[in-house]
Amino acid sequence: MRATSRAAFAAASYPLPPQISASAMASVETTFVFRPGGVANKNVFTSWPALFAAASVVAGPRTVEFDASLAPTVIPAGAWDFGIWDVMFFGSTTTNFGDTTVTIVDGATLAGVYAFFDVAIRYQGNTAPCMTPPFRAQLHFYGEANVRSDGLSPFVRAGAGTTVHNYFLHDSTGILTGVSPALEVFGPNSRIFLNLLDAADVQTDTLANTGGTAMVLVTRSTASNFSFTQTACPGGVLVLGSTYIQANDAVIESYTPAVLADWSGIPPTSVANALDRIAAKITPIP
Repeated sequence: MRATSRAAFAAASYPLPPQISASAMASVETTFVFRPGGVANKNVFTSWPALFAAASVVAGPRTVEFDASLAPTVIPAGAWDFGIWDVMFFGSTTTNFGDTTVTIVDGATLAGVYAFFDVAIRYQGNTAPCMTPPFRAQLHFYGEANVRSDGLSPFVRAGAGTTVHNYFLHDSTGILTGVSPALEVFGPNSRIFLNLLDAADVQTDTLANTGGTAMVLVTRSTASNFSFTQTACPGGVLVLGSTYIQANDAVIESYTPAVLADWSGIPPTSVANALDRIAAKITPIP
């Protein structure tokens, strides 16, 4: 059930990226409609490269509307970087019911998109993530937007380093079970804060954390649904604002040796790694 109307969203009822003011959004916003099989006219495009070229030269917040009423909406292979992170993806306004499926093929990457409203993202990538947002990025999902990875790669990857991402799932949005997890935290000290609002849904095996101290933190409303079966999260998932906590602290807790000479080779980077190496050295432990 959609709680956020398009009018409320357009009126900036929800937070915008820090670089965008509500007044700027109201005065500068430009809409580009992707309607394959239709007739190109003014802001209506039948070709994704043509839409991207037009939207890329516009300064200020931009909206891309996907209309699959005549043919499927497919984003082809290519590096589609809109620049500043102020682009919103909307489902078609012609029906105003449900969501519009947007297929993103293998070899396509996106940058500059921060909000998804009533679109069902189906990512088919097998070799690389579709999105690698920058430090402290925010992604918002509204209405009935959902994302699923139908290939071997995640839709979003939080890269190595001190990456902190905030992802907000409003209304009836969801991260759906696919071939592989849709969200991946990768590399030491990387973090994703997943905020489940309203009736948001995170299904089985949709999250992954790999690479040392990577971690996913989840806050959730009582109406939301979160599956604790996340087999690609060896370090566990820390869930706040609920009665459950599932976290392997030894894996997610970083470790820096006080004396590097105490360790041969590459020193451990987590408490779990340090304990495993100590146990291997003095095995068997009674």
